[in-house]
Amino acid sequence: MKREETRPDYDWARDAEPIYTFLGIYVAAFQAMEGVLDQILVLAGGWQARLATLDRLTRMSNADKIEAAKVVALEGPRFARAQDIPGWDMRIETLSVNLVAERLRRNGILHASYMLRGVELGLNAIRTHRGRRKGAMQVDQEVLSRARMDKILTEVATLSLELSQVHLQLVHLVEDEPEDAVGLDADSW
Repeated sequence: MKREETRPDYDWARDAEPIYTFLGIYVAAFQAMEGVLDQILVLAGGWQARLATLDRLTRMSNADKIEAAKVVALEGPRFARAQDIPGWDMRIETLSVNLVAERLRRNGILHASYMLRGVELGLNAIRTHRGRRKGAMQVDQEVLSRARMDKILTEVATLSLELSQVHLQLVHLVEDEPEDAVGLDADSW
């Protein structure tokens, strides 16, 4: 079998840099959003219960955190002022749906295989994610052109901004915590 030759100036770090940059920015942006979810849940639990809340957060999946943040934003007693804002319910529901969709996309990006052959020639990377849904194998594949990577990062930035705005509103509208508060009951979210 004849060994394939690459260009003499081939450099993986240089030629694959756009895909590596995209993956790094994407992971950092997603993790920052998860950090905001954590902040919302700590705020909902109150200062007195922060250590218990932080401990609980270490055992929660991202899906659990999204659902818990939705519940406290819509029903949490410390966020009653926010719940009085017209359209708040729809805003939180929409945000939750978008966070779940991003979580699924994150899984497709991080648990994928990447074909990088040809990037040295200017070709795009190809992402392939195989998984199971309803007992059947599902294959999700996409060409990661610079335009596609930019679009994904723009969508994540937009979602991150919306989540950050909701968090900021909650910070400003949170009900004061009594001195003897013990935080939310562990079964409340």
